[in-house]
Amino acid sequence: MSNSNITRVLKVAAAGMLALLLGACSSVFTSSITGQIIDKEDAADNATTGIGNASVFLYTGEKEWEADFAAWIDGDSSTLPDAETKDEYTYFQSTVTNADGNYQFNGFVWQTILPAYGKTADRRQIYLLIYHPDYGLQKNPVPLFIVSDVTTQLDMIAIEDRWHDARVSGRVINWKEAENTNVNQRGLGNVNVQFYVAESWSFDTVGEFTDVVYPRNPTQTLISDGEGYYTGTIRFPMEPSRAAEQGKAPVRVAFERENWRANDPVDGSGLSNSGMTVDGDLDQDGRTAATGDWSDAYITVTLNKETDSAPLNSLPEVTLQQWRFTTTVRGRVKDSIPEYIDGVEVTLAVNEAEDRVVYTESQTTGDVSTSGHFNFGTVSWDLGQIVAGDTDTPPRSLLDNQKDGWMKFTITTVPASSPAETIGYLKPGVAINLELTL
Repeated sequence: MSNSNITRVLKVAAAGMLALLLGACSSVFTSSITGQIIDKEDAADNATTGIGNASVFLYTGEKEWEADFAAWIDGDSSTLPDAETKDEYTYFQSTVTNADGNYQFNGFVWQTILPAYGKTADRRQIYLLIYHPDYGLQKNPVPLFIVSDVTTQLDMIAIEDRWHDARVSGRVINWKEAENTNVNQRGLGNVNVQFYVAESWSFDTVGEFTDVVYPRNPTQTLISDGEGYYTGTIRFPMEPSRAAEQGKAPVRVAFERENWRANDPVDGSGLSNSGMTVDGDLDQDGRTAATGDWSDAYITVTLNKETDSAPLNSLPEVTLQQWRFTTTVRGRVKDSIPEYIDGVEVTLAVNEAEDRVVYTESQTTGDVSTSGHFNFGTVSWDLGQIVAGDTDTPPRSLLDNQKDGWMKFTITTVPASSPAETIGYLKPGVAINLELTL
């Protein structure tokens, strides 16, 4: 037999003997593991806040643990350890924390030829990755060890939120009352103050925002109180990364209340808000506030994270103007006898609006039927239709009528009724109930 063949035989024999030796001497151990994932910032304030719905991945090898962590790209779910697109999953087990941040692994099994305590017990290092959308993917910060045949209670793991909190305060002013010397009466309540917190951004060399991406829908909404004030906490992500973030974020703020607006491009009422953007399309419907999509008017602000030295972001006052108004108009028509008459043509005319025509008719309430009723239902008008009250004594100015929302109207009947009863003002929310005499 040649020397090379002898060497090959000896290697095969040695490998076989080593396999037998290892098989005979290895031991198998099991363990259960429990722990809790908590918020790091709260922990620094001596509070324990568990993080619910966090994914916890258990690894037996440091190499696989490090590789999965290195592969993760913030914001890209396809790079997570359990992504569906992965060819191979290298973690041993995974679980999800409950509402209090607690997690548990049962039936963790390992094999070793050199148990720490002979064949009866072993101690082993494990590795964890923790993922939550608000916290990103994070590693256990200190080494973790478990002991066989018992439930190992690991120390709490505190992870750092990827979000900052910013306290904000501001006020919405009623255009009608903007010059009122009584400050408390100037505010406008029930306004939805909508915050469009940027989804991502970068910084240039002098710390200015670049590559800003805003969401299509508001991320948070606050509501102004009866005096127009709003306060609250707005959250924003650490961008472009936890390491590169600067504790600030670009945010668009829009103000929405039905029939109110923050800009006036056509009616010449003098409404003005410094720094208001009117040519941006917040809801991406192809229209802007400059073309009448009033809810698209917004201001852009920089929010800074809440700190002890700077706890509050004070936002500029914004003035809203009511531009659309409604009321109801109805009545009855009679002759001089008097008798209420059905079939009379009644026309309602307002400035620059198409005339509305109805006919008087009978109404029945219970067992009682009455004649001569007319009803125009809800009547609406816009700020641009309002004119000055030049026939009033004293005359009402255009601005006064715009602020009050007063709209001149005339009603005519066929046959004609008394002119004194058929000219007046439509006033927002003040129902009109006329009785006309032919």
